[in-house]
Amino acid sequence: MSWYDALGKRVGMQGIRIVLLVALVAGSGVAIGLAAAYPLQYVEFDNSNAIRLDRSLAGTIDPKAGLVTAEDLPTGWTPGDPAAGAFGVLGQSFCGDAVKVPTPLSGVETAVFTNPTDKATVVSQAQRVKSYQDAAGYLDDVSSALDKCIEFYQGDPPVKVRVRDGGTDAPITDYVSRRYVSEGSQQQWSMMVVGDVIVMTMYAAPGPPAGNFLNDVESSVLRRIAPSAFAVGGITTETTAGDSTSSVPGTSVVDDGEPDAATSTTAPG
Repeated sequence: MSWYDALGKRVGMQGIRIVLLVALVAGSGVAIGLAAAYPLQYVEFDNSNAIRLDRSLAGTIDPKAGLVTAEDLPTGWTPGDPAAGAFGVLGQSFCGDAVKVPTPLSGVETAVFTNPTDKATVVSQAQRVKSYQDAAGYLDDVSSALDKCIEFYQGDPPVKVRVRDGGTDAPITDYVSRRYVSEGSQQQWSMMVVGDVIVMTMYAAPGPPAGNFLNDVESSVLRRIAPSAFAVGGITTETTAGDSTSSVPGTSVVDDGEPDAATSTTAPG
């Protein structure tokens, strides 16, 4: 056999090996892809039904209208000490991070109510900022700060405060809530964006509120300041896709569980 024939046979065998190798890699890739994709058909994804409010509400809402009123509360609640309005979480530090409210166009409006029966206090705050984007960005910053810790310390002497899931349903998409739990005290609070107004509601008491107290209060406030989206007898909202607009029912969901975090932080008192 000449050297030319031997080379041709060697190249031929090498080519076969290359073809087989390519086929093996391609087959493995397909197999891996199928293996990865196969379980996805059994995964159930939760679709949030929280309402996305119309951004055109910006500039149309008086921040004072976002405050809790006596009509939003069950019987037994009475006006509290106005000075307690400064103890809401709007504009405060979260897990040691100072999260500033961007471009505020109003002061922080407050309202306070108390219930002597269970020694509970409701603190309501509302503030207008320059735009919806600024308000929504503030909530994102708050969520990012809260995701960094599961507990922090505040006060003098320092008291350990555990950060827990808010335990509430999200009535609208621009929404964040948490529970601060310390020895003998609990604060359940939420913040939501309505147009360009940030609305904060807090329940503070020795123990948690009964039932869906915070959600009921939020729903009452939303029905008053965004009646086009929240109607008595059923919640509706307009969703826009391209040039088409449709009305769909709206309910609310919330992600159960605690915020993903693994550190403790000391916050200023």
